[in-house]
Amino acid sequence: MTYRRISEGSFDQAHSGYAAATVTFYKVNLDGSRSTTLATIYAGPTGSTLAANPQTLDSSGQYLAPVYIEEPVIAVVGTSELGDYETGIIRPPEGLYDGGWVGGKDYTVGTIIKDENFGADTENLYIATEDHTSGTWATDLGNGLWDLFVDVEAVTDARDQTVDAADSIVGSLDDIAVLAPIADTLGAVIDAADTITGVFDNLDTISTVYGDLDAITGVYGNLSTISAVNSVEETIAGAWDNIDAILGCYNALSIISSVHNNTTEIEAVYNNLSDIGTVADDIDKVSDIADNLDDLLAITTLRCTPGNTVNLPASPSDGDLVRAKMIGDFSSSAGTVGRNGNNIGGAAADFTYSGVIDTVFYFCFDSVAGGWAVG
Repeated sequence: MTYRRISEGSFDQAHSGYAAATVTFYKVNLDGSRSTTLATIYAGPTGSTLAANPQTLDSSGQYLAPVYIEEPVIAVVGTSELGDYETGIIRPPEGLYDGGWVGGKDYTVGTIIKDENFGADTENLYIATEDHTSGTWATDLGNGLWDLFVDVEAVTDARDQTVDAADSIVGSLDDIAVLAPIADTLGAVIDAADTITGVFDNLDTISTVYGDLDAITGVYGNLSTISAVNSVEETIAGAWDNIDAILGCYNALSIISSVHNNTTEIEAVYNNLSDIGTVADDIDKVSDIADNLDDLLAITTLRCTPGNTVNLPASPSDGDLVRAKMIGDFSSSAGTVGRNGNNIGGAAADFTYSGVIDTVFYFCFDSVAGGWAVG
């Protein structure tokens, strides 16, 4: 049984009819009847000091000192002017937590227990619906002796779902942080395209006069004489000489970095397009480059936690771009990106990470270069 100790106040107030009466306290049977066993009563609200049982009331019919109980009792009053009589059950407050359930133990109504290894081991909390001596957990539960008080499993599931939702939000924020520089660059390209469009009254009149950069070079001489694009000459020449290299994304990581780091030069190129002459006429080629930059955003994302392995695609195509997000502290348990049959960085070995902070790695496939490039 589990109760809180309380003051038994039946005779705290004077009543001359009970002068010098005796009050004897007995334990209570599970069926509610008075037992023949004297109950334990205490002299204080805490501690182990006992009070006399029976109690003899003073000449005014009250206790000489407070009396405390911590179990149900029945009091028998004797030798009083009002005659002998028996009280009903005097019961302390119940419903205290009594730890894990066990068989062969007396439980009182309102007692709260946890279903642990002696029961079904659900760790749920149950409350007793009536006084009883426990038998087997399944039988007692089936007989309605216990009601579910707290569904711990449901609470745990809700907690896990909250954690998963938080992880998803963090992952989304990581994606936004990675794409922000690309978005800034694309914004600059779109602004430049709008500027070029404003130069012409009718885009339908624009014709593709030149098939490649050599034709433009033949008309305008050496691009190195154009001061505004001098610092990015090789980048522009490479883009026009081999547009398939851009479409294939043979080195997507370098292109993204170059675009982001050379924003000022790119703006200078577009701000000075009017000096290039017929290059500005070829607006369709500028649009093609913007479309190819959009293609770079087709990224496959892998998520790796400490001690786990995620695998790159087994049959990638040239230009495939994969982002591996390493989430957690890998200092004691490394994370692995499996090569899945293809080389990584020119070596036939998996990629591992053992850092202590979250980070992101990019892998771009290039069959000519011999596998996955990583950055």
